[in-house]
Amino acid sequence: MNRLAALLAIMYCVAGCKFIPLYELEGNVVLNLDYQLEQQVYVREGFDPDNVASFNEKVHGKMPEEIQVLFYEAETHEIVVNQFMEATGGVLEVPNGRYDVLVYSLGTAVTHVEGSARSSVYAATDINRRYYQIGSSMDVITEPDHLYTARFEGVIVGPVVDDIHTVTYLDTTAFSIEDTWTFEMIDVEGMEYISNCEAFISTQEGREFLWGNREGNQPGSVKISIRPDFKTGRLYSIFNTFGRYMNYGQKVKAVLLVTNNGGDEFLFEFDVTDQYDDPDNVGHNIVVSEKLTIPKGQGGGGFEPVVDPWWEPEIITN
Repeated sequence: MNRLAALLAIMYCVAGCKFIPLYELEGNVVLNLDYQLEQQVYVREGFDPDNVASFNEKVHGKMPEEIQVLFYEAETHEIVVNQFMEATGGVLEVPNGRYDVLVYSLGTAVTHVEGSARSSVYAATDINRRYYQIGSSMDVITEPDHLYTARFEGVIVGPVVDDIHTVTYLDTTAFSIEDTWTFEMIDVEGMEYISNCEAFISTQEGREFLWGNREGNQPGSVKISIRPDFKTGRLYSIFNTFGRYMNYGQKVKAVLLVTNNGGDEFLFEFDVTDQYDDPDNVGHNIVVSEKLTIPKGQGGGGFEPVVDPWWEPEIITN
């Protein structure tokens, strides 16, 4: 009678579970993971992410090859299971109990995960202090690539009763922790005089915690790659970020550090706070319409866009 009561209690408490003989499955937890690869960004005309390798993965995502799965005991937050798996999941053997489960993708190029405790594990990239001849400095965040995560809270894994496992099924979709944005400067004069161009978006987080709503609290400026459109006089980019640094007293600025063909450095700043913080800007688009003029250097010669370009060359993928 006691055994029957125990079985009924388990069936009542465990959602998404069913009983299965041990010989039919090598484990008692089945993880089925799907991915939201397409990012929440409206790609404006002329960006052509399908044919620009540096843009393609930011917009369309990339399926990871492996994931890391951590089962934390729900009360103590102690790691009970820490396992590598294929990207879509699989079968795990987990002791009976109640767990919080964290899943994150592996194989990113620049985004790395630090820590293992549930409350302190975070994703980050490199941050360096940069100084410029013109007297300005900033903490520069390496632009992150997509890292996908999924979480489950209070998962109950049942015990073995009469050689029968209670199999727990975990089905969900993993999302990137980064935001993807487009950036344009649509009125640039003198692009042919540029010998080097670096661009930054300020007031960004340098890291992202993978559990809970804890803020990264490591602000800096994300360095983004810039491409020229000589026909229309436009500079543009698509970039990833861990998100805005949550101090709303600080403005979000688009910053360009330009070296012209004479070796002169110029720093240009544009306030894009209203666009970045606009809740209706669901397409994640930043457009700078103020005119930017690049002065010609004394060295002459001008910049030839087909020789040793300062932007990433196009790579045709189809």
